[in-house]
Amino acid sequence: TGSSDEENLVLDWVAHMAFVRRLKWSTIKGKLGHLNATHVQRGWGAPLDGFKRLRLAISTLRKAGGGTRRKHPAGPPILRRCMALAKDWSPKNRMILRAVLSGGFTFMWRCSEYLSRGGAGWDMAKVVRGCDIEFKRDGVRLEPEDVAAATEVCVLVRASKTDQYNEGQLLTHHLASESVMDLCVVRALRDVALLCPERLTT
Repeated sequence: TGSSDEENLVLDWVAHMAFVRRLKWSTIKGKLGHLNATHVQRGWGAPLDGFKRLRLAISTLRKAGGGTRRKHPAGPPILRRCMALAKDWSPKNRMILRAVLSGGFTFMWRCSEYLSRGGAGWDMAKVVRGCDIEFKRDGVRLEPEDVAAATEVCVLVRASKTDQYNEGQLLTHHLASESVMDLCVVRALRDVALLCPERLTT
């Protein structure tokens, strides 16, 4: 069992995470669990188990956080609505928007893999680049000048929060039927490659 001074130190750390770093209570709880588990693995016991004020603090943060904020799934209706709202955009910008929406939806990319972080810029270790995309027809890689014949698109995700071993993942999608051609990621990325070929080299 840890001392009162040790509990005060942990409570200070919790306060810093909650009120300075603005972390969610669940994230803080996970960090505390990791700290406790590390002590156990090293044979030092589980010091946090006896900290009653710490348990109360976490319970208070959980209640203050309110209920779970749920979101509507970003399915085809929402994607089509987004594209409809961009009807006054330039053709090039609408094309890029379609590629972003269909790529993010089809490949289930995380935001850091295809969107800018605003003032923080792009996460260059994770974001999908043009050179990470290649086109194929019936499993055979196509040269840039033959992209119009593509029936498959392959995207290399170099790093991802969901890639626990940080080995990278090669994702492939095939040409969709004409009934959903507006959301077909092969057509969307193919159009970008045809009209903006320089994007495939960056």
